[in-house]
Amino acid sequence: MPNASPFRHLAVGAVIALTLATTSCSQQARVEPPPSAPPTTPAQQLDVCEKNLKLMATALDLYANASQGAYPAALTAVAPLYLKSLPTCPSAQADTYTAGYTTNDRGFALACKGSHHTATGKAADQPSIASAPAASPAPGASPAAGATPAPH
Repeated sequence: MPNASPFRHLAVGAVIALTLATTSCSQQARVEPPPSAPPTTPAQQLDVCEKNLKLMATALDLYANASQGAYPAALTAVAPLYLKSLPTCPSAQADTYTAGYTTNDRGFALACKGSHHTATGKAADQPSIASAPAASPAPGASPAAGATPAPH
């Protein structure tokens, strides 16, 4: 497996500003979304939601990189050090990501929890993103921080 970069979730052409927040002992990278006009169509809202997931995945990777590879038990742990604040799904106009975050000893999975993108043909709890190898909740289990690994 090639060396994994903490920025592997960034899509080619994605515009995400990285800022360095200087602390008394070290420098920490923090990802922030670029300013943009609010999305109005379902397709635009899905696009922003997918970009939000990539942004949070990058913040989770930065956290894990600074924590000997361990992902946080709760998604909220990445803000404000690695992410200024948790974004909201533009379709739901709420935080749908905290409820869609799971982690285990293999990585994380993150989804837009709910049926907010069905107008674009997406199933419930989509879009989603996962670290490699993916963390997945046990069948029938609701996503929650600290979920146990799914059986093989």
